[in-house]
This record gives sequence, C-alpha cells and structure tokens, in this order.
Amino acid sequence: DGSAQPRLTACEVAEALSYLITAGPPDAALMAAADTDALKTPAQLDAQFRRLAATTAGKSRMEQFIVEWLGADKVTVTPSSEAGLTSVIKSEMLTETRTFANYVIYSGTGTLNELFTANYTFANTELANFYGMTPAVGSASSFKKTNVNSSQRLGILSHGAYVATTYLAEAPSIRRGKLIRTNIMCESLPSLASIGLPANFTPPPPPVPEAGQTTRAALANAIPVGTSCYQCHQYMNPLGYPFDNFDG
Repeated sequence: DGSAQPRLTACEVAEALSYLITAGPPDAALMAAADTDALKTPAQLDAQFRRLAATTAGKSRMEQFIVEWLGADKVTVTPSSEAGLTSVIKSEMLTETRTFANYVIYSGTGTLNELFTANYTFANTELANFYGMTPAVGSASSFKKTNVNSSQRLGILSHGAYVATTYLAEAPSIRRGKLIRTNIMCESLPSLASIGLPANFTPPPPPVPEAGQTTRAALANAIPVGTSCYQCHQYMNPLGYPFDNFDG
C-alpha cells in the first residue's frame, strides 16, 4: 500500500557504514558481518563503527570531518599577504588542527568539552614561535603536544586554521558567530521573510570602525536593537565578539 518503509539489505548497510566512516568500500570483516546477518542490532552496528573509526582511513575521515565542520580546511586558500600567513604556516595550522582532533578523539576523552576547552594544542617549533608559545621538547622536526596560555586561548576554536580563515573575511565577528550558531550549535537563523526583508535582500557592507572605535561598537551602531537586521545578528554577533582579541 506504499506505507511500508524500505529496508536496506545487509550489504547496503555495510556500504553505507563504510563510506560514512572511511570514505571507502567495506572491508572483508564488514562484508563478512553482512554475509552472516550480523549488522542488525545497535550493538553490532556500534561495534563495527568503532572498529572502522579506529582504522587509518577512519581516523583520517574523522579528522577531515572536524576541519570541514569548522571551515578550518579553508585556511590553505587564505591570502598569505595578511597577518604573516605564509604557505608553510597555513599548512602547519591545518596539521595542528588535524593532529589535535585525532588526539582528542582517540587518546583523550573524546568529548566536546575537551575539543573546545583543552589547554594544549599540537605544534612544531615554527608554529609555536608564530603563536608566541614556548615550543615543546622535540618539536623541531615534528608536532608535539604543547601547553597554551589559558588566558589567551583554549580549544580548537583558538587554532589558527579557524581564526585566520575567518579573520580575513569582511566583518569576521559576524562570520565567526554565524558558523558557531549554525555549524556547532545546529540552529537555524530567522528567514528573511520572517523578519520582514525581501528574498533578494543584499546585506550592506560592514561598517568600518572609526579611529579608537572597536569592531563591536561599530557593528552595534550599524545594527541597532529592534531593527530587522538585528533580528538575525542578535544570534551571530555576540558569539563572534570574543574572537576579536585575535589579530589573525
């Protein structure tokens, strides 16, 4: 009668699981589980998920998910003429974030709390010096776990791959706040229609702070409380303001 939900076959479940976790086809162990109908219960699926996630391909996929989730992968195409961002430094920033994510997930607590508030990162000597941190022993030739000054930075959102990517955008406070609200908090912003704006509305250029004026003050003056624009920006700007302390 058309009301029944289609069910995946065991082989289709194996393929879906494998491509989700490793971005590749099922391995022999997963296909064997499919052949013996051992991909039916939550416990069976969880066991296969954890096994695949611990493979080299699974770890690489998990790292890539984290950097794309935060938009940090775009750091490699960030213009190098600003904030001393050479191609080498940008590549090292991306390596920092991938290495950190791998450590939190597979050697740390695997929690969002550690991901966002860890008082350490991973850096080689060159990147540590770029950040103004004390390089860890042995970091001249490889990335090492490095303590950070918790009064200046904590967690993955203080990584250069995230901060530098958004720093060079127009009104970085807005862009950072929007990413946090939509990507991390998984919340939708009000639609244009719901705040009384036409579908073809084009936001005006962000304000340029006057001498001695902060970016936050300039945005607050340009988007007063109660205006149509404020109905969206109230959910973005406050989340982005704390990152204004970073210079790139």
